Amino acid sequence: MRDETRPTWATDSVASPTAAAGEQLATDSTGPDELAEMRQPPARLVTIIALSVFISEALVMLLLAFLPPFSTLFEALLDSTLLVALLSPTLYYFGFRPLVQRITEHKQAEEGQRKALTNALQATHALRANEERFRTVANFTYDWEYWVDPAGNHIYVSPSCERITGYRADEFAQNPNLLKSIVHPDDQSKIIVHNHAATETGEILPIDFRIVTRSGEERWIGHICQPVHSEDGRYLGQRGSNRNITEHKRVEEALRQRNRELALLNRAGQELVSILDLDQVLVNILEEVRGLLDVTASSIWLVEPPFPSQGESQGKGLVCWQAAGPKNELVRGWQLAPGQGFAGHVAHSGQSLIVPDAQADERYFKGMDQQTGLKLRSILTIPLLVKDGVIGVLQMADTKADRFSATDLALLEPLGASAAIAIENAQLYEQMRQDAETKSVLLREVNHRVKNNLTGIMGLLYTARNRVMVEDQATYRSTMDDLINRVRGLSTAHDLLSASGWAPLRLSDLAARVINVSLEALPHDKHVSVNVLSSSARVTPDQAYNLALVLGELTTNTAKHTLAERDTAQITFQITLNDRDGIVCEFRDDGPGYPKDILRLEHSNVGFDLIQNIVRKGLRGELTLYNDHGAVAVIRFEAQVRD
Repeated sequence: MRDETRPTWATDSVASPTAAAGEQLATDSTGPDELAEMRQPPARLVTIIALSVFISEALVMLLLAFLPPFSTLFEALLDSTLLVALLSPTLYYFGFRPLVQRITEHKQAEEGQRKALTNALQATHALRANEERFRTVANFTYDWEYWVDPAGNHIYVSPSCERITGYRADEFAQNPNLLKSIVHPDDQSKIIVHNHAATETGEILPIDFRIVTRSGEERWIGHICQPVHSEDGRYLGQRGSNRNITEHKRVEEALRQRNRELALLNRAGQELVSILDLDQVLVNILEEVRGLLDVTASSIWLVEPPFPSQGESQGKGLVCWQAAGPKNELVRGWQLAPGQGFAGHVAHSGQSLIVPDAQADERYFKGMDQQTGLKLRSILTIPLLVKDGVIGVLQMADTKADRFSATDLALLEPLGASAAIAIENAQLYEQMRQDAETKSVLLREVNHRVKNNLTGIMGLLYTARNRVMVEDQATYRSTMDDLINRVRGLSTAHDLLSASGWAPLRLSDLAARVINVSLEALPHDKHVSVNVLSSSARVTPDQAYNLALVLGELTTNTAKHTLAERDTAQITFQITLNDRDGIVCEFRDDGPGYPKDILRLEHSNVGFDLIQNIVRKGLRGELTLYNDHGAVAVIRFEAQVRD
């Protein structure tokens, strides 16, 4: 309410400028007595004026209170010079102007209060709007957000907690230990005391743990929290954020599983390609697949050997080659009749088969359960296919029903393809090994007989040389010695080839052996130094026989002519390879050299006729003879073995 105390006239300190001017005029033109009479109005007039002022003031108050436009107009009129001119100085003198001023001041105060109240209301509305915005953002966050005070009580929990856990926000607020109570028992240690690691950039890394929802479902949570402080540094509790990462974990596990599967396929492929022991490799594969798929048993069944074609496989039974799992020793070696069981069915059809419940399938061979004591339910069988047809099956079995899926089939089919190729290669390798063994036996027999025949021939030659009597005994014995040396050279080459399995021979090794063997018949007082330079050149078995005869003849020639007048001689044999894939052999001694007719090839003996024919026809090469501080023979022929 407005203060109704009226201003004291005598003490009113605010005077109208017009009243002051009139007062000054009266003072100047009127005497003291007259002035005194003017300042003392009649009592009735005073009463009337006072009553008028009171009524006017009340009327003005009512108008100001209920008619704001009139208030504004009245205040404007009071400030106008026209109103000042019209109103008599007497009204101002009796206090109407101070009253109006008080009314104006009151309205100004009310206006100030109204503005202050409006500002306060606007601030309150803005605060409420901000609070509503922040609460809306918090309440509609997809993740489960919360804030706990230093005592562990929940100050705020976002409604998202119910979608993730099945528990409402008010339940977490009422029970501060609810979060810890729903953490999976195996992950309790992760959440009770934990510290978040941080990256080099300061990013906080979450902690992953599992919870059990109200419905009993197991879910993965990605949790992150950090302390909350006020502007003045006071600790206000912990702010946490929990995210449902169950699907992310499933994808991660699926990726890890796929990586394990690919690693298994890669490892199995490498092992199968470099097979040494097929049985052990298959055992390893079965064990790894059994562990990877977490199944009870696994096995490989093969069509009865020899591996048949598609048409033949349908009429043959299966044999369990390898097995992994309980009672595998009982299963290994087991035989199934054609078409018997799931394995026989797949071997016959050539199509993979997934059986969700074997016990309910009439094709199941129940003798397996009786033999092993296992009640198998889920069975996955894939055919082992090669070019000629089905050679067997790969089978996975488990005691749980509906255990296998298309994903498991997609894993096993490429593994089965690799295993099928490896098994076929192993069969071919075994066949080759058996063939090689047979060949080796035959070669040993042939080598033995050839060596015996050559030895017998040399024995006959020795006997003929010693017992046959001819007129020119020296010539006869020389001829027989030459024959014996030739046979000995052939025998030496045969021994080397037999020892190498009839593989290409290093020419330097052949030359050293033949030259030294040809000199074994020298008298004890004669000696020939042999120097064969090493070379990587190799020759075929046919070339080896021809070169053995040539080198034997050249060595015999050196021994005859160089040691005729002295006790020592030297032979050097060198091999070079030219750019045209040719081999050049140089046989050099330090003797008197070749006669001129031999160099011109106008006259030759049996030995050089043999050498020329072998080089030209056997080696398809070229023979060159010349003297250079001794006799030099150069043999050129094409290399048939290239490194």
